[in-house]
Amino acid sequence: MSESADLQRSITEPAVRRALMAVLIVYLAGSVVLMIVQGVVDSPGQSYWLGVVAGFVLYTCAFGLALVPRPGRFGRRPAVGVVVLTLAAQGALWSALANDGSADARLYLPMFVTAFVVETVVVFRGRLLEAWIGALAGIALTVVAGTSTDATHWWSTVQTTTVLLLVAATAATTALAPLFREIDALAIRHDRASGEEWAGRAASAARDERIARIDGLVRPLFENAIDADRVTIADVQRARLIEARLRDGIRAPAFDTAQVREAVWRARSRGVSVTLLDDGGLRDVAPEDASVVLAEVIPRLCAELGSLTTGEIVARVSPPDRTPIAAVTVARPDVRRRVEFGVSGATRVVEL
Repeated sequence: MSESADLQRSITEPAVRRALMAVLIVYLAGSVVLMIVQGVVDSPGQSYWLGVVAGFVLYTCAFGLALVPRPGRFGRRPAVGVVVLTLAAQGALWSALANDGSADARLYLPMFVTAFVVETVVVFRGRLLEAWIGALAGIALTVVAGTSTDATHWWSTVQTTTVLLLVAATAATTALAPLFREIDALAIRHDRASGEEWAGRAASAARDERIARIDGLVRPLFENAIDADRVTIADVQRARLIEARLRDGIRAPAFDTAQVREAVWRARSRGVSVTLLDDGGLRDVAPEDASVVLAEVIPRLCAELGSLTTGEIVARVSPPDRTPIAAVTVARPDVRRRVEFGVSGATRVVEL
């Protein structure tokens, strides 16, 4: 199994992601209520509303970009995108403060604190470097912008105490990472073992079903020979048909369906030469692609078998990485043709 497939089957990161989503929905809802209450109580100017709305929208986009990627898909590029959106939100807030020079920076504090919440989410999603670059860049922006405006208490937006949240998240993630990896490894091993057990049971059930089918064919033949105390020509012919069917099941498992078995039996009874071969090409393609191919091959094969009274027909699944992936060849006195099948189910008739 590939590493990317293992990441998709992680159980710890999806659990963390779901928990973060639930917490952030509550956090964003609380932020909206707090912004409205502050706007009503303190009656700030238009700059406040423009700044906090722009900041809220940008932070919401940052949260979405941080949480939407599936487990194993949150890489450097989306992490950098989150950092850029967070810095843009902080820039929008400082622009609002600059346009209202008498404003108290503490009025915007909940929006500034949200930057550290975003960066904490990035830490929990495993991108520590990008989170800390964003946090330090935000602090630098705060110092530069704060000293360049007339806003009061601008230094409170640095929020050194909130940085401790980022430190704690980093320490927790670093400490728990080995445990998470071990939990994921155990889960993957369990899934593999369950898959192997299921495959073993399916193979055993298929084997039992095939043995029962063979017994249903062979037992009556032997019982009739014993009861009659002789072997007739019809018995010999039936025995040969049974033997050919057994060979088909071994040499061509892709064609081992009730529909094909019945059509082949009837064709051979009429004297048609039928050869079925499976060289394994369908085992190396996706199951859905193999189903598409067989959905085209089997009805065509059965139709050809039903129309022949003499001649020869050969149905073959090609070896891996061969084109066409399957073919049905018909040879009779008046015609020779081969129907070729591609992986997508497309067919091509070649006159020979």
